[in-house]
Amino acid sequence: LVLTADVAAAQSLRRSLALHVRHGQTQFVNLTSEVIARRACLSTSHIDLGVSYVKVPVQRRFELRNLTRIPTDFKFAPRAVNQPSSIDLELEPNCGTLKPGGSISIVMHFLARAVCDVDMLVGCELHHGTAAPVAMRVSSIVK
Repeated sequence: LVLTADVAAAQSLRRSLALHVRHGQTQFVNLTSEVIARRACLSTSHIDLGVSYVKVPVQRRFELRNLTRIPTDFKFAPRAVNQPSSIDLELEPNCGTLKPGGSISIVMHFLARAVCDVDMLVGCELHHGTAAPVAMRVSSIVK
């Protein structure tokens, strides 16, 4: 017997299951389950690159940490919010699975192709959008 619960949020589930037995008495089984929401965090909420220069690549590292004891998939958005078209931003790895209680080092590659001020938000979806997303701000003055 396999029971599956499809729930939308973290919660405690308590149910009674009636088992109808042929040629016998109905049996009742109490079921209890704790549904845990997947959660993760970034090691920083803001990467300030300070002054950067056109066509000079910049790299920074940060951590993505799983705050739960269950595997959690992650995927960074393909473009940052307010990302200027003259900015190339790449995150490695940009998707994967965080082990229970684990963390992963993410490398951010930043390249400006024109002079501009940068103030953008890099978002990361957790578990295919079913958990609260995480994000960080990236800023720079490009000369």
